[in-house]
Amino acid sequence: MKKFFYKNSAARRSCFLSMAAVGALLIAALLLLRYDERILYAFIAAAVFYAFYIALCAKRFFTKVSFNERGIELIFFGKTYAQFEWHEIKEVKRGVECRRACFALCDGEGKTLLLLERRKEIADIIAEYVKKDA
Repeated sequence: MKKFFYKNSAARRSCFLSMAAVGALLIAALLLLRYDERILYAFIAAAVFYAFYIALCAKRFFTKVSFNERGIELIFFGKTYAQFEWHEIKEVKRGVECRRACFALCDGEGKTLLLLERRKEIADIIAEYVKKDA
């Protein structure tokens, strides 16, 4: 059974919602002020700013996590850039990263291999595979 999830879906969702809110505010201001050039320039500046921000954070927003029988793969635009096998993961800790609840997957020495969002679907998959390996 192979499952895919976006690694940072909450951060991704909040970024795109904030972009939509800023865009809606600028369009409303543009309509209320009957095409004021300053608002149009603000809209263009906000669009450029968000495009630059997404380009900088592309790896954070578009990384997928694939769970399968062998382990966990991190995939960025179709290419695997990190892979962790289930036997490498000795401990699963609950933690917080950037004020978001997460699972910290650790090796035998306590070194954190991977941080994943704490969601029910991910918790079920981790529990299933970690119990299988033990």
